[in-house]
Amino acid sequence: MLQIGKINTLKVASRVGSEIYLASPTSVKVLLVDKKPPANCQVGDTLDVFVYVDMDGHLAATTAIPKALVDEVAWLKVVSVNRVGAFLDWGLPKDLLVPFGEQHHELEVGNPYLVRLFLDAQNRILATTKIDKYIADENFGIVKLV
Repeated sequence: MLQIGKINTLKVASRVGSEIYLASPTSVKVLLVDKKPPANCQVGDTLDVFVYVDMDGHLAATTAIPKALVDEVAWLKVVSVNRVGAFLDWGLPKDLLVPFGEQHHELEVGNPYLVRLFLDAQNRILATTKIDKYIADENFGIVKLV
C-alpha cells in the first residue's frame, strides 16, 4: 500500500525523456520530481522516496527526505506567513502549511514551533500546532522534592 507523507520503496517503472515514473502498489504511476535523479537510475531499480500529492492532485515522489513525516511531531521554523496560514521549513523546496485553523495562536516568522504533520481530506500534507490530543500525561515515577 502506498503511504502518502511517508517513505516508500518503489520500483522505477519507466523513463520518458528526462521524466522517471515509479510503480505503485495500486498500479498508479508516480512521477519522480527530483531535478537531478539518482545517478545510473534504470528501469527495475528500487528507490526509497517520500510520496506526496502535488498541487494538481497527482501523486509525486522525491528522494529528498523531509525533517518530519506524516504522524510525526517536530520542531519546525516558520519562514513566511500569508493570508492562508504560516509556512514551515521542513527540508523540501515547497514549504509546509499550517492553516490558521490549525494554529493555537498566530505563528511568527523566524520562530520554531512544535507541530504534528497530518493528511487532510484531499491527502495534502499539512501541519498543526494543536497537538494536545496526541500527547499523553503519564506518571513516570518522578518524585517532587520539597
